[in-house]
Amino acid sequence: MRLLAAVCSVVLALSSRAPGQEVEWKEGSTAPLLQLTGELFQLHFNGIYFKCPTNSQTLSNYGVFGVDLGIPVSFADKTVLLFGDTLSCAEKRDGDKLHFNPTDHWGKGDCIGFFEKPDFSRCNFIPDLEKRLAAGEKTPKADYANCPRLQIFKNKTAEPARPIFWETAISGLAKGQDLGTFDVPTGGFALKDHLYVFYNVHHQGKVGEPVFMLDCVLARSDHPSSEWKEGAPPTLTKLCDFSTHPDLANTSEPPSEAESGGKFIHVAAVVLEQAAIGAELRAGLPEALQKAETLVFLLGSSWHYRHSNLYLAVAAGADLEALKPKGAKDESKFWYCTGLDKGQPTWGHQEHLAAPLIQNWSAVGPSFGEHSAVWNEKLGRFLLAYQEKPGHLQIRLAATPWGPWPDPVTVLKRENLKTLIHFAKDDPITLNHAPLFKKDGEPFTQDNAQLGSMYGPYLFQESNLAEDGTVSVYFTLSTWNPYEVFLVKTSFSAPARK
Repeated sequence: MRLLAAVCSVVLALSSRAPGQEVEWKEGSTAPLLQLTGELFQLHFNGIYFKCPTNSQTLSNYGVFGVDLGIPVSFADKTVLLFGDTLSCAEKRDGDKLHFNPTDHWGKGDCIGFFEKPDFSRCNFIPDLEKRLAAGEKTPKADYANCPRLQIFKNKTAEPARPIFWETAISGLAKGQDLGTFDVPTGGFALKDHLYVFYNVHHQGKVGEPVFMLDCVLARSDHPSSEWKEGAPPTLTKLCDFSTHPDLANTSEPPSEAESGGKFIHVAAVVLEQAAIGAELRAGLPEALQKAETLVFLLGSSWHYRHSNLYLAVAAGADLEALKPKGAKDESKFWYCTGLDKGQPTWGHQEHLAAPLIQNWSAVGPSFGEHSAVWNEKLGRFLLAYQEKPGHLQIRLAATPWGPWPDPVTVLKRENLKTLIHFAKDDPITLNHAPLFKKDGEPFTQDNAQLGSMYGPYLFQESNLAEDGTVSVYFTLSTWNPYEVFLVKTSFSAPARK
């Protein structure tokens, strides 16, 4: 009876949500749950500095000291995470002791991780740990029993001086296209069990200067995800140059992005099957796509990294499946939203005419860079996550991808992470949280002076619905100092229909 009551409660919660009803964020619901990467977890709580091994121990297991991004892509049996610039290490044994040396590719290569059938609903490692510390436990034992463990694809034939993880590679790149520092995945999606990845392969600028990402390619896995396994990681081949912009003549005075190309360098992709497309959404589509079996919505931001507006394109899944490696992009297969006419989108095949979707900014202006989007069936909304200004993570919700996108809610601020990042000069959280050694045996340390920051909220497709109608959604969050990726939860609810 109790199970039947719970099922009925969930059904009523879903059926009570009218398409036009406001979905409300549950204030105070955002919580970091788990550090996904790195060797050691650090927490500075109520004056106590606590540290313990992570449940993934990515340094000793995979040669990954630190990493960022973690863009989720869901498959039937696993969820893949696309990571960016990876601080890579190689193993070196000295008798019974195992040392790690930073490789020459430190911060220049990328990696791919995965969860097997992740269930985030019972994972509360960080909140539970803080409760135990608050209750007076000085050295609580780490308990990861309810949390998924991140794995990273390995390279079975790694050379001694190379990392033991599989460094992401894309075959078919042209001259001048590379996967170095700042050349990272910007989005991805699954289609017919294959992985599709948007990848920036050329940038302008360097650390400490304005950076502009200027060349995005679309790549596809050579094999379906069902064939990936130990020793057989996902390999990628370039399909086409997807969105590009010429190098800037003056980086201190960048041009307007209004009628330029390169509006889809960072791409959040949302895949919907025909059965999930409601009448309101179908009516706004180009007529040629209204009966497509699968649609892929692409919410892009431009080369003007972290200072871009948001743009929309859509394509039929069948047309993307038909793309041949190293081919030219057929613009006739992509429809770009060129504006709204009486609330309905207008469409065209020219990327440079794509119109900005967002006008109502709470900060100084456009600020998309790392962003993500998902369709959440439980809420009946598209969710768009991004960082509108430094230290403020925001989410917008809309019934259709062309909007209107109402004002955002700020679900996380930098000060909410003061127990997890280097927040003040005298706190003990450090970049140097695990011992590394140079090739000559001397300790390897990083500059620890920079205060911590956060970026890159990437939403998971997975979510959970509680009996009271609350929907919990999950995302990865990148931090600096330490340079890691965390799993974070926040929750929404919709009022019952009266």
